[in-house]
Amino acid sequence: MTGERGEKSGRWVVAVVFLIWAVSLAGFSFDPSGSHGDEFSLDLPEARGNPGFPSDGVFPKYDSLNVERAGYWSYGPARSVLAEGGYVYVGYGGGIWIFDVSEPDSPVVAGMVATPDLVEDMVYHDGVLYVANSYAGVTAIDVSDPEAPEVLGNCMYGRAVMRVRMWYPYLFAKVGEGNIAVVDVSDPGDMEEMGVEIEGGYVYDVEDGYLYKVTYSIMRVMDVHDPLDPMYVGVVDIGGMGSSDMEVEGGYAYISRDSGLWVIDVRDPESVYVASIESTWVNLTGLDVEGGHIYVKTRANLVVYDVSIPDNPFVTGYVEIGAGTKLSAMGGYVYEVDRFKVVDC
Repeated sequence: MTGERGEKSGRWVVAVVFLIWAVSLAGFSFDPSGSHGDEFSLDLPEARGNPGFPSDGVFPKYDSLNVERAGYWSYGPARSVLAEGGYVYVGYGGGIWIFDVSEPDSPVVAGMVATPDLVEDMVYHDGVLYVANSYAGVTAIDVSDPEAPEVLGNCMYGRAVMRVRMWYPYLFAKVGEGNIAVVDVSDPGDMEEMGVEIEGGYVYDVEDGYLYKVTYSIMRVMDVHDPLDPMYVGVVDIGGMGSSDMEVEGGYAYISRDSGLWVIDVRDPESVYVASIESTWVNLTGLDVEGGHIYVKTRANLVVYDVSIPDNPFVTGYVEIGAGTKLSAMGGYVYEVDRFKVVDC
């Protein structure tokens, strides 16, 4: 019996080796549009190396270009961060610390509030934080007085909410690795799940009544002006690779992906297309867009891109700041976690 198994294993090894040899001779080609029928076409601009990005993806250790760490908070680790209105909100475990960053190189704790579960993500609207609170669902917190934050309400308790995006009065909450639920937050003290769930994606953002979501190889656009009747209106094939984060700003969607920064022109939601692909040779993680710049994390570095011309982004600065994937930009500074760091850009 053992000999028979060994003989079968040997045949499998020979078969695999032959297959690899045959593929190497024939040359491997992949047509992404073929796996989706005639619905999509892949017509991408050529990925170009960025003059400011090292060809091996490794920045000089402890070196920086136009960027330096300005301060930090020594406690951590943290899972989420949001900079808004002169304050930075940092989710540590089951609570949110509120920092006054009027002097960014010396952040000061202004207030703190406990939450029912882990703080995974946050959005802000009109003095209220809406928190992706893991298995506690969505929690609304009044932060109009940062020194005395107050929990206003909760909904979706028992569902693992990991990401939230806002198009007021609607909150789009991703449940685990699954669908995106729509929540009416017009009354933060009595938020209401609307009973509509949108098929999820790896990452998504919402802007001006449209939801943009990325799966493995497709970015789709949905018209959510009527959240009870969302409709697909646009699609673009972006090739098969992982995506870590995205933000839609000024008619463009910026996506941090494995080995590249992708820029999608979404000025016409019904006719979206890839405007630029910037090769980075390393995987990108969290990003934020502010004032004509993109701030994006690699495993250990913060990289700054000028996107004043969105289809031609280029690196203007970088600094090694260590681990962490979540960041938020405000007023020329970037606030990053897993340990709270402040970077002057």
